[in-house]
Amino acid sequence: MRTLLTSALLLGTILLSAQEKEKYNAIVLDDTESFTMSSATSGSLQVVRSVRVFNDAGLEEAVFQEYTDQFRSLSSFKGTVERDGSKPLKIKKDDLVMVSVASGLAEDGFLHGYKPTASYPFTVTYEYTMTWRKGIASFPTFFPVTSEKVKLEKASYTLQVPSGTPVKTVYSKVGDVRKEEGKADVYRWVVPVFEGYTEEILMPSWREIVPYVFACPSEFTYAGVPGSQGTWEDVGGWVHGLKEGTEALPEDFKAQLGEMTASAGSNLEKVRILYDFLRSHTRYVSIQLGIGGYKPFPAAQVHKTGFGDCKGLSNYLQAMLEAVGIPSTYTLVNTGRADFLPGYSGIGQMNHVMLCVPLPEKKDTLWLECTNPAVPLGYRHEDIAGHEVVLCMDEGGVPVRVPSYVDTLSRDVCEVDVVLAADGSAKAAVRRSLYLDETEEWFN
Repeated sequence: MRTLLTSALLLGTILLSAQEKEKYNAIVLDDTESFTMSSATSGSLQVVRSVRVFNDAGLEEAVFQEYTDQFRSLSSFKGTVERDGSKPLKIKKDDLVMVSVASGLAEDGFLHGYKPTASYPFTVTYEYTMTWRKGIASFPTFFPVTSEKVKLEKASYTLQVPSGTPVKTVYSKVGDVRKEEGKADVYRWVVPVFEGYTEEILMPSWREIVPYVFACPSEFTYAGVPGSQGTWEDVGGWVHGLKEGTEALPEDFKAQLGEMTASAGSNLEKVRILYDFLRSHTRYVSIQLGIGGYKPFPAAQVHKTGFGDCKGLSNYLQAMLEAVGIPSTYTLVNTGRADFLPGYSGIGQMNHVMLCVPLPEKKDTLWLECTNPAVPLGYRHEDIAGHEVVLCMDEGGVPVRVPSYVDTLSRDVCEVDVVLAADGSAKAAVRRSLYLDETEEWFN
């Protein structure tokens, strides 16, 4: 009887595993994450994550990937990869691949990664600790599932901060937050079983589908610079303050700019001249120096070296425009998401900077992408069109939305004229016209 019962249980397990392989690409068996904020400038994250992978499509969930820089480091790491019935393969910190993410020009940021190569199905488990120093503007985000057809069986996120520390949060599909107050304030989310999702055309936003937690301190100190993100006004004011002292240009170059634009008949023409100068004399590189990647390189340095990131190039063009009497506004945007998280003004949502240039005489506004010389002047590409942004001004930040184009204006028109000859040969004339969004694949 005992043998029959054991055999039945084993058969049931095999059948269940087979059904799961058909239904899911992977199963997150456990994702337990805990962040402890020790002070305004230091903290640590402990993570235990275990994923069972059934095929190539599920491999994304099993890849280890963490970013380190002058503010955060990978303190410890260990892991295992286990194929059914085989001895677990141990993974050490030395096994991780480390890649510079600063275009080779500044060794400030590195990506640490590991991609399992075992045959399917296999289970990978990671245990590691990240350490923060010099400041915490955002707490680690919690995304236990990042791709389709992935089941989540167990997950939790714990956030511990010094008692009385104001915290902003926004979360979904993770149950109600449990808060305990004492010597430290502890926030805890326990995620119910999540059956996964399947990507579809016109599907709802990921915000309505997957479990997530975003959190940040309302008041923070970053690289010795205090700031607030209680509102977008606070965030924009802090970023604007970081730019102080970075806009100066050499006097001889300012005189050159005046000569270049002297014959321009309008402010629009002046902007065009300086935008073309930027495109032909600089190049984009991703350099995350300064205050945690938030402070731009001085305009004079960008002028001297000829390169900069989105912050440096936007600041450089803003300084050039100011030199010829045209005001503009440094602007924060998230190129991946059109809408801000509701009620959450965390600076961690932003990943890009561009320039806003009002043209009162045209009753219009130019939105300038300063990192890609192929983008026409003022063209609002799909990564910014329709997106909420924050204008960073002396009086603080102002959230607005970049206008988008009417969908029907984005067209791909192909005309083909074919002339057949009596001998069976043919001549064809093809004309293809692309408009707005349809042109963007040719920008890079």
